Amino acid sequence: MDLEQFWNLINGGCSDDGFDYFRGWLIAQGRKAFEQVIADADQLADLPVVRAAAAEGIDLENEQTLNIAFNAYKAATGEELPGDAFTINYPALDPAWSFDFEDDSKIAARLPRIAALYLG
Repeated sequence: MDLEQFWNLINGGCSDDGFDYFRGWLIAQGRKAFEQVIADADQLADLPVVRAAAAEGIDLENEQTLNIAFNAYKAATGEELPGDAFTINYPALDPAWSFDFEDDSKIAARLPRIAALYLG
């Protein structure tokens, strides 16, 4: 499963920053939700917060989650976290998810319950 396509459907776009903020939101949902969506993204359709966001047209984003390590380091040391403290290695796109992101039918075939909420 590629989270970027899932985010594209829910938040209606797919900028690099926006996808990072969605990942921050997903992390903030807790380990159980995070592991469920990694295994099967369509399970997020069961979360009340996702259902409410779909009904209200609210984006699922949380930029602040991504700053936790930086803020904790600064609070503990009084200094900024060094720029080379970590790196993010994004995995290659799974070929099964390599299709036109604007094709709602392809998204719906892979994420039917999420599509039902967002494509109605």
